[in-house]
Amino acid sequence: MKALPIKASRLFYFILPGWAIVLAIGILKFQPDSLEMDEPRYVEHVRFLLQGNYFDPADPEIVNGPGFPVTLLLTYWGGENYWAGRLLNVPLLIGAALFMFFAARRFLPEPAAVLCGLAIAFNPIQLRFIHLMMSDTLAVFLFCGFAWALIGATWTGKLNWPRVLLAAFFLAALTMNRVIFGYVIAAGIVALPIAGFVLREKKENLFRTALVLALSMILCLPFLIFTKSVTGENFSWGTTSGEFVYWIANPHDNEFGDWMGGPGEVESNSELKKNHGAFFERISKLPKMEQDAEMRKQGMIWVKENPTKLVKNLVANVVRVFSGFPRSYKSERIGSIFWTVPIYFTLFLCLASIWPAFRKWKTIPFAFKALLLLSTIYLGGTMLLPALPRYLLPVFPAIVLWLGFVYTRILEIRIR
Repeated sequence: MKALPIKASRLFYFILPGWAIVLAIGILKFQPDSLEMDEPRYVEHVRFLLQGNYFDPADPEIVNGPGFPVTLLLTYWGGENYWAGRLLNVPLLIGAALFMFFAARRFLPEPAAVLCGLAIAFNPIQLRFIHLMMSDTLAVFLFCGFAWALIGATWTGKLNWPRVLLAAFFLAALTMNRVIFGYVIAAGIVALPIAGFVLREKKENLFRTALVLALSMILCLPFLIFTKSVTGENFSWGTTSGEFVYWIANPHDNEFGDWMGGPGEVESNSELKKNHGAFFERISKLPKMEQDAEMRKQGMIWVKENPTKLVKNLVANVVRVFSGFPRSYKSERIGSIFWTVPIYFTLFLCLASIWPAFRKWKTIPFAFKALLLLSTIYLGGTMLLPALPRYLLPVFPAIVLWLGFVYTRILEIRIR
């Protein structure tokens, strides 16, 4: 293989430290005085972890995996340092960009690999919440690490155990951060051999990827044993599935299946209170797990009574994950263009890549295909839940790698 130029990589290594400083200054300047969005929940988990628990033992609830709260423990020296937890986004994002660059330059020209890394570092959807303690940046970091390790595991003829184990670790850690990937791993174990047989992929690559998925699931077993002890259910990744069923099956004409919270949020909106207030008031005194069971029961009743509205909500959900709307009782602001236009542009590039990729399918590295399969499973599952554009973030690196390969190794773009 011809030696690649290093000028582009030098520029990349020059940009990242400067960008890290800019991000750190921006976070410290624009961070809110109080906890916002998901921050209160993560802080609550950290407080319980410091006490030797993961939740309130008197009223258990598992909304998310322990990955991000455990990571936040790194910032808890001498008390609750919210600024330190928010600044943690900086090394995670820079690390994600580096992993992306190292993964991409296996197959792409170095300038293209640099652009892939910069796409991660400057992603506007990512930057929208960079000043908050949210799990999104950690998810992107872990997926980029997984992509880098999986490419190394399937790159050489000899089985590369260090990369296989690293890939399994990164995927398991990602699952502890976003538990939906537990279902992605399980579906991938089933879908991978089927897709490989249909597409006639090399058996050694199928075996290595299946090995990574199986090992990552084994690493998740302690969490599944823990959730079974709490819920009594096998293969349980949390205790809020009923909440998702309730909102996605929501039959009210002026609501679109997006998540609108619990009793507190319902009380703050007159329309929500009119449609849901009586129900939430009835279940408000129940333990949280029983509340979730009641929400699941009510959601299933709505599914049976009004399946057409469920379909409408699912369609709205697909649109919302790529655009941010429609959202119940919320008007769109002109600032939304800052992050919706990049999504539309990326979606256009993805659609335009389908035919050339199909024509040159055999030339695409197997790891890219595996990442695409897992990302497709993830997106399919996400669109069954009340979704938002930031839910695209964990698999955005797979999209970047895919587009990078198609538009540099399959297509040639020239100005004549």
